[in-house]
Order: sequence, then structure tokens, then C-alpha cells
Amino acid sequence: MTVSQKSLDMIIGFEVTSQKYYEKSLIHPTFPKGDSGCTIGIGYDIGYNTKSQVQSDWEGKILQPEIDRLKTVAGIKGQNAKEVLPTIIDISIPFKEAKEVFIEKSMVRFAKMTSMAYKGVEELEPDAQGALLSLVYNRGSSTYYEPSDSSDSGRRKEMHNIIPLVAAKDYTGIAGEIRAMKRLWGSNMQGLLNRRDDEAGMVENSVREYTEEEKINL
Repeated sequence: MTVSQKSLDMIIGFEVTSQKYYEKSLIHPTFPKGDSGCTIGIGYDIGYNTKSQVQSDWEGKILQPEIDRLKTVAGIKGQNAKEVLPTIIDISIPFKEAKEVFIEKSMVRFAKMTSMAYKGVEELEPDAQGALLSLVYNRGSSTYYEPSDSSDSGRRKEMHNIIPLVAAKDYTGIAGEIRAMKRLWGSNMQGLLNRRDDEAGMVENSVREYTEEEKINL
């Protein structure tokens, strides 16, 4: 995939707001809530990574003893993650290293997932590719949906509907489906509602001139 720097900056903003806020409030591991695991860096959820993945992603970025400690909470989610957070909360992840892992590891991995979920995504404009990468990074890559199913698969309706729209390069349609996902979250989840609106807007305005410097290959 080839995404724009603008879209990567948008994702970083969604995840940590800014470098200043990161260094004030997120430089140590946190437990976001719900089914999350202990989270470090720019949205790096250790609960959804294996010990070997944590080792591979952070090797050379922070000290090995710290990596070893982070590996002890790999795969742990929800209330259990909240309980083990104190065992690693003193570890600091500098913003520079957090951003490097985010782009070099997380984004590359999720770009592959996005490409698998949405065939032809690489043919879209860089802003649109980045918006869909943001969506998959936040919601996962599952597009399974049964129209008659009222269970959890119904939450993937719009993810499924985007598939043919990507193939058709229907930017308006893609943006509409991203906005339609807001049905899933109440008004107390304003952050997610804003994220969907921003992703949709980036898709709608993605047909523009790009410099080579602002294109990022993942």
C-alpha cells in the first residue's frame, strides 16, 4: 500500500493526540478499558500480540530487560490486563521509538491485513488507502457479514459493504459506509464517532495532487 503522510498523522492523532500529550500521559503502559490489553507506544496493544511478536517489534528500540517484562503480559486482556498493569507501569517508551515501531511494524502489518480485506485498495488514492488502514487498525479486518444474522456479525455490515466499493473506486460510497458505522456507538463514544467522520472526509477528499515526499510505502 501507498498511504499519505497526512493519513498517518491522522492515525497517530487518533491514537495519542500529539507528541506533547503522549509524553505527558502515555509514555508509560496504560489499560484503555474493555477487552483491551496493556497498551504501549502508539496504540500497541500487548494483549493482542504474542511474546515473539513483542520481541520482534521492540527489539533494538528499548532495552531487552524491558522487553522481557512486556512479554509477561502478552495475550492478557480485559480485567486480567488491568490487574497486571502495575507490574510494567514504570517502563517508559520514548515517542521517537514508539513512532518508529508504529510505522515500521504496526502499519506494515495492518497494511497487509487491509490489502487482504479490500482487494484493489492499492489502486485508491493515498489518502483513501490511509483512511481504510486507519479503519482496519481500529476495527480489525473481518468483513464477515450475514444479512439475516442479528448477532455480532451484524456489526460488520459496513465493513463488508466496502469491499465492492473499493474495487469500483467509489470514494463517495466508501465514505458513506464509514459514516454509517456510527450506528454502532452511542453518544458517549464521541472519539470513535469523530474518527469515522474524519476517515470518511479523508476518503471524500482524496482525489488531489500528491508529492512524492508525502507518499509512504508500507
